[in-house]
Amino acid sequence: MNKDDIDLLIQRQPNLESSREKLELMQAGKYCIHRSWGIGKITEYNTQDSKLIIDFEGGKSGHAMDPVFCIDRLNILAPESMIARHREEPEVVEEIIKKRPTDLIVEILSYAPNQGATNTELESQLTRLLGEKRYKKWWASTKKTSSKGSPDCSTVKKKTAPYILRDDPVTAEDEILEQFFSTKAPKKKINLAEKLQDLSVSNENLKKQLPDVLISLTEAIKETRRLNPGERLHGLWVRNDLARYIHEDVEILEPTSSSMIYENKELSELAVQIPSSYHKRFLDLIARCYPDDWEKIMFDLLKNLSLIHI
Repeated sequence: MNKDDIDLLIQRQPNLESSREKLELMQAGKYCIHRSWGIGKITEYNTQDSKLIIDFEGGKSGHAMDPVFCIDRLNILAPESMIARHREEPEVVEEIIKKRPTDLIVEILSYAPNQGATNTELESQLTRLLGEKRYKKWWASTKKTSSKGSPDCSTVKKKTAPYILRDDPVTAEDEILEQFFSTKAPKKKINLAEKLQDLSVSNENLKKQLPDVLISLTEAIKETRRLNPGERLHGLWVRNDLARYIHEDVEILEPTSSSMIYENKELSELAVQIPSSYHKRFLDLIARCYPDDWEKIMFDLLKNLSLIHI
């Protein structure tokens, strides 16, 4: 529609003046989304009938629609949006989809209201872009990548939280640090603390944050009741490694890993609950706690638990 077409519509219905900006977007060549019919492309405006002609994907081509009716039912896409670009330059967008998936998320967010989208809103756009079947596999893989941290996009901490395009990019390390201090889940806090210590080996600025990480982790392990004995023992080991790494006194930290062994007589159950990479450390701890009986205890554990890896 050109200016004269829009002026004529408003002349007939003066209350449409408030919708002029939306009407101005309804131009031939623009892509749009209808909540029921999906993606379409405006091909022309029939001035004789005052109708937009839209080709909807999936066979509904040449469909005539009243532009006034479209104000609340059509979402007109910017030419730079990924869905529109995918139709116009599929090879370029496909390369982004396949090789730079987090860049695709950033691009989508850059054209979203307030440069943010909830998990549901983002998934809806990705389904439109990729198709239902392809989307599920791609999104599962991309969420694993984005959860490690993107410099341009803050990741979702819970289902209701939005993805936000950052004004100032941050590093993956800062993203993990942010997640550590914001999460209330003790098991996640333990895993993030372990990751932060590994990353700090090559990041001096991150290493400076580790004393605060140690304090937060120690309090979380001590106060929570949401960890089973094996998860708590794993957390104590991560806490102890972190303390030694930054030259803090491990001996003054409570509870101790030894206390977990004394308090839990079902050692076979405890062994199943800890990560397999810690099994050798678990056996060494038993030997220290039970210097006279450790051989018999270990023999029974190894005999009854084929899951133990040493």
